[in-house]
Amino acid sequence: MNLKLFLVSFLVGVVDSLPGVSGGTVAFVGGIYERLLTTLNNIIQTRSVADIIAYDWEFISIFGTMVLLGVYVMFSFLSVLLSLFSHEVYLVFALIILCCVCYIFYTEGLSYGHCFVMLIVSLPVYFLSQLIFHIGELPFYAQLVVGIICGIAMLLPGISGSFVLLMFGQYEFVSAAVKRLDLFYLLPFSFGFMLGVLLCSHVVSIFLRKNRMMIISVLLGIMVGTVPVLT
Repeated sequence: MNLKLFLVSFLVGVVDSLPGVSGGTVAFVGGIYERLLTTLNNIIQTRSVADIIAYDWEFISIFGTMVLLGVYVMFSFLSVLLSLFSHEVYLVFALIILCCVCYIFYTEGLSYGHCFVMLIVSLPVYFLSQLIFHIGELPFYAQLVVGIICGIAMLLPGISGSFVLLMFGQYEFVSAAVKRLDLFYLLPFSFGFMLGVLLCSHVVSIFLRKNRMMIISVLLGIMVGTVPVLT
């Protein structure tokens, strides 16, 4: 079981480093998704020291370490590619995102009516992406906000934190910072990410249960609206 946990957790980190590809899908296929959700819920519902002691520390330590290792390996590799073949890498990202949109649309059983929702959402996202994709490095407080959005994105089906970084034009900066282990630069992103996951997981779960199809349509519209900026 531990070997499986090591491998699946590493793959979650690797896959979640690719825009448009959800590490949550790998966790689900690898059979650790329920354990991950249970652990997150236990952390959110902490009321005493006894609750902290009762955490699934084996899972937390292995999953956390291997995900970070997977992210570091993949970001380091992609950072080199981006410095050499920036345009080509972004084209590949666009292709990956479009493939993920088609896959999610099919597996979730969305209708043609949902295509209209996707279109309505994608248009303002496209124009917004044109404005923010080339803004350069963000100040500390903006990095924190982007980190929070990344954390929320990880909880949603079909969308990843890396996609959010790409949408805000921060993917290259973060991947380079991960490669050189610039912890000071990564601090606001990391802190915001943890806040997004811990504070919003319950709310996200409620919305997904009540309006799953509509929320997925909106998410796919966001993904489609970002693609033209990458090409």
